Amino acid sequence: MFKNIGILLSALLLAVALQAQDSVLQRILLIGDAGAINEHQKEVLTAAAGNILPSKTRVLFLGDNIYPRGMGLPGAPDRVATEKIIAAQYAPMIAKGATVYFIPGNHDWDRMGKNGLAKIQEQAAFINNQHNPLLQAVPSGGCPGPVEIPVNDHLVIIAFDSEWWLFRHNKDNDTCGCTTKEEFIEALSYLANKDRNKTVLLAAHHPFRSYGVHGGYFQFKDHLFPLTNLNKNLYIPLPVIGSLYPFLRTALPNAEDQMHPDYKEMVADVDSAFARNLNVVHVAGHEHGLQFIQNGQIQIVSGAGAKNAYVKKGKGSRFASDRSGFVIADQLTDYSLRITYYFLKGNQMKMAFTDKIPFTAHTELEEAISTSPLVQEDSVVVKADPELDQVGKAHRKWFGENYRKEWAAPTRLPVLKLSQLHGGLKPTQQGGGLQTKSLRLEDATGKEWVLRNVVKNMEFLLPETMRQTFAKDVIMDALSAQHPYSALIVPPLAAAAGVPHTNPVIGVVAPDKNLGMYSSDFINRICLLEEREPLGKSDNTPKMYKTLKKDNDNTVDTAVYFKARLLDLLIGDWDRHEDQWRWAYKKNKKDNKRYTPVPRDRDQVLHVVDGVFPAIASSKSLMPRLHDFDGKIKKVNYYFMAGSKINANFFNQYDENRWTQLVSEFTGNITDSVLEAALRRLPGSSYQLRHDQLLKQFKERRNNIPAAMATYYRFFNRIVDIQTSDKNELVQITDADNGGLLVAIYKISQSGKTEQQLFRRVFDPSVTRELRLFIHDGNDSVVIHNTTSVKLRIIGQKGSKSYLVEESKRHIRIYGKDTAVAINGATGKVWARLRKDSANTSYMPTNLYNRVQYLPDAAINRDDGFMLGLSVRFINQSFRKAPYGNMQELSFRHSFTTGAFHFGLKSEWLHALGNADIVVDADLYAPDNTQNFFGLGNNTEYDKDNHITYYRSRFTLLNVTPKLRWRKGEKTTFSLAPLFQMYSFDTKDNTGRLIMSPSLVHSYDSSTVVNTKYFTGISAAYTRDGRNSRLLPSSGGYFNITVLGFKGLNHYSGNFAQALTEASVYKKLDPRGVFVISDRIGGGATFGNAPFYQSLFLGGQDNLLGFRQYRFAGEQMLYNNFRVRIKLMDVASYILPGQLGVTGFFDAGKVWAKGYNSDEIHTGVGGGIYFSPAQLFVVQALAGYSKEGWLPYVTLGFRF
Repeated sequence: MFKNIGILLSALLLAVALQAQDSVLQRILLIGDAGAINEHQKEVLTAAAGNILPSKTRVLFLGDNIYPRGMGLPGAPDRVATEKIIAAQYAPMIAKGATVYFIPGNHDWDRMGKNGLAKIQEQAAFINNQHNPLLQAVPSGGCPGPVEIPVNDHLVIIAFDSEWWLFRHNKDNDTCGCTTKEEFIEALSYLANKDRNKTVLLAAHHPFRSYGVHGGYFQFKDHLFPLTNLNKNLYIPLPVIGSLYPFLRTALPNAEDQMHPDYKEMVADVDSAFARNLNVVHVAGHEHGLQFIQNGQIQIVSGAGAKNAYVKKGKGSRFASDRSGFVIADQLTDYSLRITYYFLKGNQMKMAFTDKIPFTAHTELEEAISTSPLVQEDSVVVKADPELDQVGKAHRKWFGENYRKEWAAPTRLPVLKLSQLHGGLKPTQQGGGLQTKSLRLEDATGKEWVLRNVVKNMEFLLPETMRQTFAKDVIMDALSAQHPYSALIVPPLAAAAGVPHTNPVIGVVAPDKNLGMYSSDFINRICLLEEREPLGKSDNTPKMYKTLKKDNDNTVDTAVYFKARLLDLLIGDWDRHEDQWRWAYKKNKKDNKRYTPVPRDRDQVLHVVDGVFPAIASSKSLMPRLHDFDGKIKKVNYYFMAGSKINANFFNQYDENRWTQLVSEFTGNITDSVLEAALRRLPGSSYQLRHDQLLKQFKERRNNIPAAMATYYRFFNRIVDIQTSDKNELVQITDADNGGLLVAIYKISQSGKTEQQLFRRVFDPSVTRELRLFIHDGNDSVVIHNTTSVKLRIIGQKGSKSYLVEESKRHIRIYGKDTAVAINGATGKVWARLRKDSANTSYMPTNLYNRVQYLPDAAINRDDGFMLGLSVRFINQSFRKAPYGNMQELSFRHSFTTGAFHFGLKSEWLHALGNADIVVDADLYAPDNTQNFFGLGNNTEYDKDNHITYYRSRFTLLNVTPKLRWRKGEKTTFSLAPLFQMYSFDTKDNTGRLIMSPSLVHSYDSSTVVNTKYFTGISAAYTRDGRNSRLLPSSGGYFNITVLGFKGLNHYSGNFAQALTEASVYKKLDPRGVFVISDRIGGGATFGNAPFYQSLFLGGQDNLLGFRQYRFAGEQMLYNNFRVRIKLMDVASYILPGQLGVTGFFDAGKVWAKGYNSDEIHTGVGGGIYFSPAQLFVVQALAGYSKEGWLPYVTLGFRF
């Protein structure tokens, strides 16, 4: 009987299982971090393969497919072993007929090592070389994706390589469809819109939500036994010290952790692409555990394929486990997803958790949004933004009159009915940011159009709690400098100049069913509608560069580009960076491209700089690229600053005659009637308000263009870049008539014959000082006969390079690889730098912009009173050095209370001695240098009955430090320097003061303070600066350690050494950085006999607010500064982009001095406000309180 019951139950369970399988439309197995062959991996793979449904199953391996550093390179000792690791994963799956996809992880990219791109390409090549249709690498070959994997009409997988986004080393890959983050997000947005009615499994290696170590969550063991992270058996208790690792990893995250800015940027940008999709499920690995999180979005983490690590339940967690396992996602007949987690318990794989994710139909939402009645009128009268004109006279004086009247004027505009325009326009994807919304549309023929808001919504730059306050009005005021309808005047001007253009229409968007879910962003708003690609297919700027470099048969119509830049100058459109160009192309029979430039995004046409503050901000010293539309053309060299890299590629082809001819043709075509026709395209209200003024300015501006371009010609042609392609070329550099230098470049065929001429120009040595010839890949020959004064630099990349120097007046500098380079002829005139290092041969566009900056310096505190100073910084550019070649800074500061002066000199020459920089620091504190000194010790008396003058010492101090500095990357420096110091003391200036009482001074030199002292010595310093901003840091950290050794040079000067260090960390508490906390700990120690003024000091702005400057002096010192910064608002403007906020602080510290110690820890607390105008500097006003009372401080810059 029991046997019959057992048979019956087995049959019943089998029937239920078969019915459950029948209800499954598609099955997706999710396995992550399975790249190590061990028992856990075998259990997971075996169990997962056992759940494969024939013809219904796909398997996603979610990255870290090969531990520890990805696929071995060809010939490497680990090549065979790494092949076996990945084969062990796919073999059991394809054996059962499942389709297998491998997504890359950080370990597959050489664990973010320098060979990352090569290793991920090898992994993809190995997978693809199996020639199995069931096996794919997605995305393949080091490309970011996204890759769309259709499953059925209601389910799609979109995979992307998240490590590509975070990878720090070279990842250039011409074979990728997307080569920039912007292109990737654009492609992802397109797929998000295309698949908006489906469930999307968004698959990548890195999770967007996690409660594991990569999310900043650690277990108790990490704090008590930190060495177990290195070896699981190292259970050595290290309390307190162990907590440093979790703290530092959270405060100073690497790019693989969610707290890192690059990781956060990726999450934010990808989330924005899917903001309107209702059925998105994130699937990822990375964390070595299993998680199911529903917290605003759904996140599946399956990273326990071969390793285990701590995970916890957090906000929105439905399930979390650190056991080995995998996840099954089943699409059911109602299109919902059933998510089932399996983990290893004991030696068996058990079902641990299951849940169902319902499918939400998109059509209901789209129908609900488009409920507004259709507009019957063809035009309406609107005001773009009348509030911009509701300001007083003082506001207009300081911030400018601008185009306030145009923004406020009642204006008749056409109604844009998308379903009736161009056969019906339908959205394909959304773009833009928080300020400007844009929408890509497609008409019935497939032609693309772009719709974008005219009125930018800048309130999103504010914290949500301030969006209904005065702060919104402040940042919105920046719009008044831009003409709301200026884009309309461009087509007649562009047509007359022979420049491709769009044909924008500005109108009010009517409610329309075609807008669907985008209705709320566009209906009843003033928008601009224009063609996306008016000349047909086009490439962006980076792709155009790569195409030209790849083959010299690809060309650009440079004359059209030149005219387009003249048009920019005419209409005052100065912000023409690379992203604001498309490059339309036509292909010939050989599939080569002929590019024509197409300007786009005409936001800055007619932009004015009016008012006192904008005029100051637009000076050459602060923001030279900011320009005012006026009849006069000022700062013409800076007009083309934004597009200088494109100019360097194409302006180099024109000598002065051709340059002048093109300018003359342009100005001749821009007749008065053309200008009038352009202005007549403005709406009636704008035309009436400003027609006469604009027409006068345009005429004057047109007439001034020849002189302005003549100035720019001499500026641009001082140093000229010339580039070849990756094909074989012959370059001839020879003397020309009239003392010029001829450069001619010819194509070399595959048979070695010289074919057509690619480039020819004669350079005038009175204009051109230097030519920089960048010869890219290929087998190239260069012949040189140069008796002119023009300096030659030749940079050769891959391939065979042959140089023949027939004659040269000056030495020729040749940079290249250390192989396949032949230099013949007058080799004594050649200075060759041949190295393997790719940096030696890389292309870096010439920066022509030397600058002079005037930096004001001011501060107020109780000790120094009002201080005022000025720094003058001379920045000079040099060949392939960034951010400059050399910098000289002269500064002075004066205290009006004490009469003290400080003069400073700082000089830097980058890479002056090999990889070392030369840095010279010199500081003179004289005359009347004043410094507080209360005596040595932690409890020195401050008797307020004595005037503060009693505690002030006057002396002259000179410090000179010439350094050698080595930089590693952008964050790390090490310097070594000799020191020289001179101290002198005038007794008359110090009569009646504490410094003249040896019994109160307590330092070794208390009886010899009046004697002049001389020191020499040496210093060494190491700095690691990982802050995301030196001005307003919100994440990262800073560390410095400096060791100084002084040797006295006369009888009154002793020998001593000091070690000083500080470390600070910064942490933003929310994604937008509104709340930022920071903490700094610092200290130092003195060894030997230091003079009183060289003591280690606490007090005042440096490290202990609430106390007088230099309040406590000691031989050792320790302090801590904690700060909270709250951003109240962003000031978003081309004029003064900046930040306003409040800050609070708590300081603590003490000093030690032999014989004068105490246990007391001094504390100070307080707060204040800060403002950062134009992101150039920080103005801060604080008040600090301690046991000695309140003290005010006004400074430029934060303390740390």
